Amino acid sequence: MEGTVEVHISAALINAALVAFTFVCVIFPHLIKHKAQFYTAVALTISCVLLDAVFWGYFFHVIIAVVQVSTILVFILAAGGLSARDLAGEFTNAYEVIRRGEDKPVVIPITKKQEATDQPEEGRVVYEATPEDIRKAQEQTTPPPAPPKPPHDTSLPLS
Repeated sequence: MEGTVEVHISAALINAALVAFTFVCVIFPHLIKHKAQFYTAVALTISCVLLDAVFWGYFFHVIIAVVQVSTILVFILAAGGLSARDLAGEFTNAYEVIRRGEDKPVVIPITKKQEATDQPEEGRVVYEATPEDIRKAQEQTTPPPAPPKPPHDTSLPLS
């Protein structure tokens, strides 16, 4: 066919990218927020390389692809400091924004006629507070800030 280009990304290229990211994370350990997830991703990367080297056939190509996708997701979790539930929530929020657009506040101006007829109903309590009253109430209910956490070791043990 003229005018078309077929692009095939082999499993070996994806494995190379996963191994490269593994080495980047070993060189720059501050990139990793969750070590356990990182080690899981390393194990999945090694299994991808071994499956690609040993087996062939469509069934194993599908298995390798599933393991590679899982590895990428676990690397995202490890580097982003997210849990699986947090990542699912982020994907859901992104989907909703794509589907509906950004949530923008709607401002409805009050006309003078509405202000005049906006009398409190019987049994309804209306409080009026000045900005000074609001500031004082916030100061009373705001807890003091927590002491800073001591820095923790972000290096990855290599042995």
